[in-house]
Amino acid sequence: MKVFVAPILLFALLVIGCKQDNPMVGTWKQNIPADLAAQMAKAGGPPVSVTARFEEDGTYSMKMAGMTSATLEGTYEVDGDAVTMKSKDGGGTPRTGEVSEDRKTFVVMNMTFVKE
Repeated sequence: MKVFVAPILLFALLVIGCKQDNPMVGTWKQNIPADLAAQMAKAGGPPVSVTARFEEDGTYSMKMAGMTSATLEGTYEVDGDAVTMKSKDGGGTPRTGEVSEDRKTFVVMNMTFVKE
């Protein structure tokens, strides 16, 4: 019995050890440069913030707050460092962004996000 269990256990450990983590899963906040935040404040508008949440099941939600509020939802796919986001309503062109090599920043639509 031990002869059969050992190879199965070894195979299971190898599969678990080789699984690559999805770098997008979690919460990301838009990194607004200080000079842009100052311009927004000078113009009298509240600071705009964008928070994105990526789930393990391949869905995302992106919430915007500030002068206007909105929530975008959809699906995403990761291929290496490239991340393709498709909106839930099917409108618009899929957006492709890039996650940094250290997996701490993500850039899409000229916005930089930092992982929390």
